[in-house]
Amino acid sequence: MKKVFVTLIAITIVSVLVMAGCTASSTPATPSTPSTPTTPSTPATPSTPATEEVVYDNPEIPGWGVLEGVMVKPDGTPYKFINACPWLTEPFHVVAQGTLTMLTERAGGEISFYDGMSDVSRHIANLEDVLIEDPDGLIAPSADGTSDTPIFDRICDAGIPTITTCQPTASQKVLARVSYDFVDMGAVGGRYLDQYQKENDVDINIYALHGYAAAQGEIERFEGLMQAVGDNPRITVVESGNTMWASDMASGFVSDAFLTHPELNAVWGCACVAEGIVSGLKLADRFHLVGEPGHVVVVDMDTFKGQYDALKRGEIDCLAEHTSWTESDMAFKMLAGYVCLGQPIPVETVLLDSSPVTMSADYVPRFGMPAIDGAMPLDDWSAWPVLDTRVVGIDTPTLKGSAADLPDEFRY
Repeated sequence: MKKVFVTLIAITIVSVLVMAGCTASSTPATPSTPSTPTTPSTPATPSTPATEEVVYDNPEIPGWGVLEGVMVKPDGTPYKFINACPWLTEPFHVVAQGTLTMLTERAGGEISFYDGMSDVSRHIANLEDVLIEDPDGLIAPSADGTSDTPIFDRICDAGIPTITTCQPTASQKVLARVSYDFVDMGAVGGRYLDQYQKENDVDINIYALHGYAAAQGEIERFEGLMQAVGDNPRITVVESGNTMWASDMASGFVSDAFLTHPELNAVWGCACVAEGIVSGLKLADRFHLVGEPGHVVVVDMDTFKGQYDALKRGEIDCLAEHTSWTESDMAFKMLAGYVCLGQPIPVETVLLDSSPVTMSADYVPRFGMPAIDGAMPLDDWSAWPVLDTRVVGIDTPTLKGSAADLPDEFRY
């Protein structure tokens, strides 16, 4: 199975080459015995051999590049997709739900949402219901990467095209997996803490908050943290129980830990829990703004309004960029292209890079400072444009216009 790390600039270059008509030359015929040569001309530069990478070739078909009507069948009835999520009310997936709703409505289709309510067994039961519903396509994270593998296999065997987002499945039968690089994501905060320790010459005792420790993605994120700080003898790590990515649970874990272990002076968040971390520190009487004496260093993941607000107020130090609208947009377009337009799946594994987001003057987040400054409500999914994934080399049904028309603040 191909594994493509979406280093966005490199993939864009590949896309430009494909659009420019860079194709492999055909196999030459066996040459005949040459006649006595005349003065030879300068030989042509040999063409670059084709790689195994497959990207969309922008075929000329009606409606290509336009999202409207893509999910309407020839008989006028809509294609129907299902999004089965183990944690539908978690902020990351609330935005994903909104993004998928917007895309489906624009395409003229229908989509239903199943909520596993943070329960692996319930999520598996919901996936059993997907078999009964028999939709035209399924977009679904795995609950933990392994427990639901058999039901994902059965869904695919039943002929239901499936793409996983966020937490990938171990099933080898899904069409594609679209997620962030979890190891890299966990390492973003770890590298920040390692640098903080060295610059300030202080011992760092990290309280590592888990979402659901048994989930493969969570295992990989923690692995990234330990890769970043494990060789630093002045950094220690204490792990929490499962917060299920809920701020109220994170608040309780943090307050208890900091009351019990006064030596703790840093928190590594499991995603979307910055507000809970701040609340817990306040309950433990350990909260101080960035730069104040006694400040507890806080790093978290995901880039949504609550996270940014905490960053702007100086309550936390760093975020690892992780946005569900990007995953959802890419997965939807890949699935719609396959199901509705008969296009091939361009890549089977998409791993998006994370970047550190701080308020330092030398860093501008990928979608522009107006997002942080409040010009764009990050918790309102309808404010986001539909990402033209040709920017990362996957040409799919999208809004009218080209990637070149996207404002710079929306460009990756």
